[in-house]
Amino acid sequence: GLPVAAWIGALAVLVGPFYVFESGNPQPADALYLLALFVGIVGFGGKLRLHRETIGFVAFATAFVVYIVLVNLVWSGLTGSVGVSKNSLFYLYNITVAVGVVSLFSTYGERFLKAFALITVVGLLLQVLLSPIGYAPGVYRQQLFYNNPNQLGLYAILCGSVMYAATQRWRIRPVFIIVVLAAVVYLALLPVSRATMISLATLLALFSWRYPRYFLPFTAAAVVGYLAFITFSADASFALDRFGDMDAGTGSRGYDRLAKHPYYYFFGAGEGQYTRFDSDLETGELHSSWGTLILSYGMVGFSLYLGMIWQIIRFGKLKWLLPLVPASVYGLTHQGLRFTQYWMLVAFLFCMALLEYTEQRTDTRVR
Repeated sequence: GLPVAAWIGALAVLVGPFYVFESGNPQPADALYLLALFVGIVGFGGKLRLHRETIGFVAFATAFVVYIVLVNLVWSGLTGSVGVSKNSLFYLYNITVAVGVVSLFSTYGERFLKAFALITVVGLLLQVLLSPIGYAPGVYRQQLFYNNPNQLGLYAILCGSVMYAATQRWRIRPVFIIVVLAAVVYLALLPVSRATMISLATLLALFSWRYPRYFLPFTAAAVVGYLAFITFSADASFALDRFGDMDAGTGSRGYDRLAKHPYYYFFGAGEGQYTRFDSDLETGELHSSWGTLILSYGMVGFSLYLGMIWQIIRFGKLKWLLPLVPASVYGLTHQGLRFTQYWMLVAFLFCMALLEYTEQRTDTRVR
C-alpha cells in the first residue's frame, strides 16, 4: 500500500552502503533518494504532504540548513575557497532526505515507519551476506563496500539504533533481535574502530537495560558476531590492541581548535579551509560531530540543531532520545554529520515520538 516514492526510497536504503565513487561525490543511493523525493513531490503513486504537527521539526531543519549555507557562503568569500561553500551541499541534501522521511510518515503513517525499520534491517543482513565478497584479504581494517572503515562502523551502529527504536514501539520476537544484534556486532567490529567499539558497547548496554532477562542471549549474539569477525579478520588481536591503545589525541584530531579559537563560538567559522586554524592537525576536518557544529556553525547553528532534537522530546518521552546515544558517542571522536543515515534516524525518531503523542491525545479525547 505504500507509494512508488517509498519503494524507490527502500531501494536507496538497500544500496546505501555501496559506494561507487570517491567520498564527497554523489553515490548511487543519493540519486535514488532524489528520485524518490521527485516522484513524491509530483504525486506519481501518491502525493506527499506534511502533517501540521511536523511543521516545527521542518522549520528548525530548514533554518539549520539555511544558516549553514549562509555561514559557509560568507567564509567562502572571506577565504576565497569554493570548497567551504561545497560543504553546505551535504547538509542541504541530508536535511532534504530527512524532511522526505517526515513527509512519507505524514502521508502514510505507521505503516511507512514499519517499512523503514524493516528495510533497514534487511539492508544490514544483506551486508552480512555479501561481506565475503567485499572483504579485502590481509587488510586489518575492513570497509566492505564503503570508501573507508569508519563509514562501515557508523552504518552498523545506526542500523542497530533503528532496531532499538523499533523495540520501543512494536513487539518484536527476541530471536529476531538476537540475529540483528549478531549482525551489528560483526559489521561493527570489521572496521576495528575504537569509536565504533565504544558506540557498540553503548548500544548493547541499551538493549540489555531494556531487556534484562535476555542479557545472556544478547551476550551470546555478541559472541557469535565476534566469532564471525575473527573468522574473517586478518589479525583479530589487532582489534584488541587497537582498543587498548586509547590515544586522547586532542591535538591530532583537531580538538585543540575549540580552545584556541573561542571567538568562533557564536556565529561559527564555516567548514573548510582548515589551514587557517592554529592546531596540531594542520589540515583536515575536526574529528567530532559536536566539535564541528560548535566551531563551524557556532552556538546559533548548534541551537538550531538542538531545536530539531527538542521536537522529539516535545512530542515524545526522553526514551526516544536513547537510540541517538550510540551515534552521539561516535560523534565525540568522528565527524558523522555528513552521513545520510544519521539524519534519517533523527527523522525516524521524531516520527515515532509524534505517532505516540498522536495516539495518546486521541485516547484522551475518546475518554
